[in-house]
This record gives sequence, C-alpha cells and structure tokens, in this order.
Amino acid sequence: MAQHWLAYHQAHSEENSFPYAALEQSIVYMKEEFRLNAGDIIWMIQGDKISNKETLYTLVDCFTVHVKTTPPTMVSDEFMCAYTGKKSLLTIPIEWDKSKEDWKLIHQKFLTKRPGLRKATSMEAAALKNISGISKF
Repeated sequence: MAQHWLAYHQAHSEENSFPYAALEQSIVYMKEEFRLNAGDIIWMIQGDKISNKETLYTLVDCFTVHVKTTPPTMVSDEFMCAYTGKKSLLTIPIEWDKSKEDWKLIHQKFLTKRPGLRKATSMEAAALKNISGISKF
C-alpha cells in the first residue's frame, strides 16, 4: 500500500532562494535517503517568508514517486538523492487558508515542527485530500 509523505520547500532560504515551480518537475531533493517506494505519494508544501513573523504556505505539488535518482551537482552537492514523479496531480497551487480546519491541522502538526520530509498520518493525508480535492488514492 502506498504511503503518503509530507515534504517542505523553503523558498526563502539562502540555499533555496527559488520557488518550487522553478524546478519545473515533480521532485524532492534529500540530504539523506528515506525509504520511499515507487507509488508513494508526496505532498509538497512551500513556505515563502513574507516578514519576520509571517510565512505564506502553499500546497504546490502532489505526485506519485516514480523513481529515485542522484541529483546533479549543479543543484547542490549536499543532496544524496531525489525522488521524482512523472507529473503533478495538483492542477493549481493552493494557498494556506487559516480559516479551514484541514489547513489548521497541517499547520499545527507539520509546519510548526521544523518541516522537512516525513510520513503523513492518516488524518494529515485526509486533510491534504480535502484541501486539494484529489481523491484518486
């Protein structure tokens, strides 16, 4: 059975000062290897710092892992591996809506906990399905 994973792209860090869309593909780069399998689902959330106290969060991608690859060194020599998908299942990016319970759950359980990559709980996966409207899993 496919596992759901939460991933985070920090668009405002010094080492990643570009938006996720600039990658032009469904991909997550990792500094350590995780046990992701082909068919696992990755939900990518981007954080873009607006001010010292505010970050704009956006669900920018949802994809099924197709293959594990070695990232090119031009990206960064810190990354050990990358997990890629054939295409995004998300039609458009979805901005954080503080009034929605599903976003509140993702914010509380993931975004405030030093996000990176981790398995999503069944509650988080359900919330992401509700946020995205993707129900094919």
